[in-house]
Amino acid sequence: MGFGSFPYKRSWYLDVAEPRPETEDLLCLLSEFKKGDFKNVDSLAPLMSSASIDVRKYALQLFADVCANEQVHLAEQALHAAPSLDEVRHVLFRLGETFSLRAIPLLLEWREELGDSDTDEYVSDALGELMPLPGVDKRTAGELDLISLYTSQIKKQDASLYFYRGRPIFVGDVTKELIVRCTVAYKEKRNCMISMQSQILSNFSGIECPVVPGQLILDADMENVFSYVQRLAAMKWERGKKYFFHHDVSAERDDV
Repeated sequence: MGFGSFPYKRSWYLDVAEPRPETEDLLCLLSEFKKGDFKNVDSLAPLMSSASIDVRKYALQLFADVCANEQVHLAEQALHAAPSLDEVRHVLFRLGETFSLRAIPLLLEWREELGDSDTDEYVSDALGELMPLPGVDKRTAGELDLISLYTSQIKKQDASLYFYRGRPIFVGDVTKELIVRCTVAYKEKRNCMISMQSQILSNFSGIECPVVPGQLILDADMENVFSYVQRLAAMKWERGKKYFFHHDVSAERDDV
């Protein structure tokens, strides 16, 4: 499996132009994580501060996908190392993909510190993926005490779990979203309006999702989606657990 190859790939990843120690480190870490060996997740922290934007972005996304709750704070290194406000916003958005409630205080802290409307949008998107609250959106966020609202909400949750759109994350829920949105796109003969579903399912299972955001869904695509969902349904999943290539990122780091 090459650098950035399926099923671990992002459309925005840039290929690293030439071999260097950092890219070799990333490849080694990725190989370990795919096998369920998560003891070196902390080693991604310095890579998130690399001088190479390609390495920073790849390390950040990989970190979001494999970090446990107690490691989320390490993403602060990426925030402090970001050379531009645009990259800071990118890091904030990726915090939502950790599925950890521990990302929420970080998001709100940086939102307060930066205090601009464009950053608010990135933070709102990240919070929406993690824990959307009734009445809180991009329009109303500036008028509300988000820190108090989220502090109260987090106290009601089991913070040892991982969350997606307000509920403990579960592959079965995500596959339902995938089927519904693909079916609508197929019947209406338009592009599929999926966002993170294909990314989550590919990363959690290690099996590439057969459709991508914006894809036109044809007969063969629907068949592939149903076949894919059946394949995932045959695998064991627990609600609230975060997986990478079907390895529980929290439990198995203690067993290696």
